[in-house]
This record gives sequence, C-alpha cells and structure tokens, in this order.
Amino acid sequence: MQAVVASPAYRTLATAGCTALHELQAVVASSPALESVDHVASLVDQPPVVLDGLLREGFALLTQPSAHAGGSDGRGPIAAWRHVFALSAVLRAGALLDAKRWAPAARHLDLALLLGDAGPELAAALSPLLAEASAGLRDAAAAAGSAAARRRDQQRRSPRLSLRSLGGAAALPRVREARAARLGAPPGGVSLHLLGGMEDWAALRPGGWAASLPAVRERLGLRTVPVEVGLGSWGGRAREGRQQRLMRLDDFLDELVLRTRRPSPLEQAPLAVTPTVPVTAAQCDGYLAQHQLFKQVPELLQEVGLELLRLVGDPTPMSTAQEARVWLGPEGTVTPLHFDWHENVLCQLLGEKLVILCHPPGVGAVEGVGVGVGDGDDDDACMYPCEGVPNASRVDAERPALATFPRFGAVERRACVLRAGEALYIPQGCWHYARSLTPSLSVSFWFAAPG
Repeated sequence: MQAVVASPAYRTLATAGCTALHELQAVVASSPALESVDHVASLVDQPPVVLDGLLREGFALLTQPSAHAGGSDGRGPIAAWRHVFALSAVLRAGALLDAKRWAPAARHLDLALLLGDAGPELAAALSPLLAEASAGLRDAAAAAGSAAARRRDQQRRSPRLSLRSLGGAAALPRVREARAARLGAPPGGVSLHLLGGMEDWAALRPGGWAASLPAVRERLGLRTVPVEVGLGSWGGRAREGRQQRLMRLDDFLDELVLRTRRPSPLEQAPLAVTPTVPVTAAQCDGYLAQHQLFKQVPELLQEVGLELLRLVGDPTPMSTAQEARVWLGPEGTVTPLHFDWHENVLCQLLGEKLVILCHPPGVGAVEGVGVGVGDGDDDDACMYPCEGVPNASRVDAERPALATFPRFGAVERRACVLRAGEALYIPQGCWHYARSLTPSLSVSFWFAAPG
C-alpha cells in the first residue's frame, strides 16, 4: 500500500476526496454518514466505521440510474460523492489487505474504479494491490483443497450448436488481410470479414489473458464487473426493471457462462454502474456488455495488437484501443438489430458469434465483399426503428416477422460466423445483429473515420 500512497495518482485521489468531503458537508442538509465524520481529521484519517458509513451511503446513491442522468460535468454533489467514495474504498481496501481479507479488498478496489470513476491512472497504481489480493485468494483456495474442484469446473464444456445457421441470410465472403488492405483505408462503407490482422495479439497466445476461459478466470476472476441484465430470467425470477448487477467475474462465469453453479438471487437495488446504462442484450441471462475493461485493468492492453486498426484506416489506434468495449456472455446471447454512430472493428477472442448485416434496397454490396451503408427516410422505413431510438430496429434480423414488418422483406442480409482470431469491420451506420453460438468473448474498437 505504501508504494500506492507514494504514486501521483493516489495523491490526486486523496486531494480530490478530502476536498469533496468538505464540499458535501457544506451542501448536504441531511446525511447520517457525513454527520458521523470527525470534522477535525482529514478523510484519510477517519476511523473504519466512518469510512464504511460513507461507502454504504455512496453506494446506495451512485448505483441509481439518476446518478448518471445527463452525464457528469465533474461538479456538484454526485461528482463529489464519487471522489469521496473512491478514496474511502481505497483506504478500506488497504486495511482489508493487511488483514488478509483478499476478496473484500479486491471488491473495494474495483468499486473505487467503477463507481468512483477514478480513471486509468489510478487503475494502474492499484494494480499491485489487486495482484496481491488475487495471489492471496489463490493460496487460500489451494490450502482449502478447492484447486482440484476449480480445475474440474474449468474442464466442463458448454454445449455447442451443431448447426451453423446464418439465419437465412447470404454468407458474407471471408477475405484475407492482404486483400482488405488493398481496398483502402477506411474501405468506404464496405463491411469486411477479416481472417487476418490479429496475429500480433499476445492475449490470444498460450499464456495470454484471453487464450481460454480458464485463462480469463485465472487473470480476472477476482475482479468485480457490471453485468447487464436482459429480458430473460435471473435465477428463475423476473427482473422487475433491473439493469445491471455487480458481480465477481468468476461468479459470472460459473453462474451464467459455463452454468456450473446455480445463479444467486437478484440484488434488491437496480444498478446503473456505467455513465450510460447499455440496453444491448435483449435476450440473455446476463452479459458483460460494452464494458471498458482496458480502463479498469490497463495492463491487459499491453497484450492487444494495433495492426488491425491501422489496416482499416483508424487514424489513432492507441486512443481507440484504450476506449475499447468488451463483450462476454453465454451461448445464445443476442444483441438486437441496430447501427453504430462510429466505425467498428469487432474482434472475436473466444468462441463463435453469428453476425447479420442489413442494408436497405438500393444500397448494394461493393466488389462482392461487403454490405454498404444507406441513409434517408426510405431506409429508416425499411428498418422499422424503435420510437425514440433511431439506431435500433424492432425487427428480429434472424427471424423477421414479415407479416408485421413487410418492408423489411426488401432488405438485403449478409451474415458471417466470427471465430476466435477473426474480426469484422462494420462501417458507421451499417445495421447489424449478433448472437453468440457458444460462450463468447469479443472486443469492439469504435473510431471516427478520418476526414
């Protein structure tokens, strides 16, 4: 902990947290946690019972959707609570590590990053503490004799679909990296199923963090992540409008990806951990969806190659990679038909994913290798966008109900099955749909086209 305290990131956090505490005490009329604070001492000198009270009150506030409404300008009570929460969580984590309470220490550190919005600099500074907690938990598990049971769980395989259906869509041709490069950068509205370009990813090699689901568990199992709740049931109960749940990643893998353990009950409060609550997985039991994992665990980015982003014309590949979004979910997870407001390179790390791309009539494939992008009112009419969400469609792209959505019958559909080590370039505005054919781990790189 001493090395962390000496880091610039921690000093910034401590200053912001202490200042924010004074701001909250001046503007919040009624707060049991704030009233218990010793006004003479700094936040870093408060006793554990005071820090725990601040964490409980901050958690209850920051996990509500209202905490993210309209974004954050870095000012006001919500922003101040983030700073207080982050510093309090880090301080308590240090004490928990000293007491060898590995799992709660790791949870406190991740909550500082997720709810405190502490940033990648602090994430890098806290990495040694998380590594210490992870090592301690592994040693404790081995001493308890659970290592063999964990290996047995990891060897179980989720059932795979024997039929590789493309949902009635025409196959999107698979192209080699060399041919993709000749198409230009970016390839102007052409969607490309790329068979090369990820050879420089150390994450996919033996020993890499994404080489297998057991490797993901070994490297990240202790980390707390926001799992999106879709339209299915969790533990056999209705979700009642809940949006996200905080889980340790190894619990998520066991309960919902590998299904080696019965799901635990829903937490009582709805959680909205990210600044914008994603509504992406309409058919799932749980989905780690569009999570900025590389900001939470910055060292993972060292094992991700950038050549593929350069190939498709990304002018700032390092910045794009730092903002990348991770998708991890069980077989059968569906992302409904929609389009993105930016260029997208979807990289498949583990498992297989069916992707269907759609374009309205009059917007054809280019050189027989892709799907173009359309615009205009006629295009929108064919896609039946959701009211208030113009980039999301009401149509099931895999099984379209043409009696209900007759104009969709004129839409051309192309599809591909992405396998580990393959990527799909999806241009800005191109409608697409995805379904995981197996447990699946993917990364989306979103960037703006140059010029």
